[in-house]
Amino acid sequence: MPMPKSALSCMECATRPACLLNLLGEDEMRRLQPLIERRRFHHGDRFSLEGDTPRSVRLLKIGYAFGYRRGLDGQERPIGVIGRGGVFGIFGYLGQPNQISGIAATSIRVCEIPHDVLRRTAATNPVFAEQLSSAVVSTFGLMASWSEGMRVRGLVNQLAYALVLLSQVHRSNTIDLPTHTALAELLGTTRETVARAFSTLKSEGSLQLLERRKCGIDRDALLARLQPRAGVEAPAEAV
Repeated sequence: MPMPKSALSCMECATRPACLLNLLGEDEMRRLQPLIERRRFHHGDRFSLEGDTPRSVRLLKIGYAFGYRRGLDGQERPIGVIGRGGVFGIFGYLGQPNQISGIAATSIRVCEIPHDVLRRTAATNPVFAEQLSSAVVSTFGLMASWSEGMRVRGLVNQLAYALVLLSQVHRSNTIDLPTHTALAELLGTTRETVARAFSTLKSEGSLQLLERRKCGIDRDALLARLQPRAGVEAPAEAV
């Protein structure tokens, strides 16, 4: 759903520190702003399709989304979470297809920026060109981090790792949680097992449930839990 182009100025946007365009000067930003389309999507909306070669990037301004990838068996599965400042369609800048689909995990707002605009800007601004390259690498790195998190031993540890990654997505130790069903799909387990894992972490004091879908985490405690202890082998399932 398109939003009015008269929406909040890019220079005043709270997402600017995490934005792909954050290194551009004020004059360049004012020149580009009329070319940026703002859109809104609802929970469950697919706003980026794996295999498509898009003509623009969609940068998350508010909310967060799941990245989904279709497996060799034809089944589509979530492989990670991308939050404010994350970009979908960045591989299209290189003329390559999307490697994942984007599905809104919450109500989200995105800024849609045509690749042609990015290319013209990068051609005259080498610092911005370098930032675009960094965005490509960061997108790959984020998905690699989620893959790494699913390799730790024990479901409780996997949830702890996922919460730390979510705190990075939110840039805060206060997290808006996906549903237990969504987390179960991401972790490859059941909703009931996720609920028990949350109870374990809560009893250890490493997280505090603030509201129905919000929690505060002790990042250091979660990371400490993941450290191997001398003489103790982590179980394959620990819930």
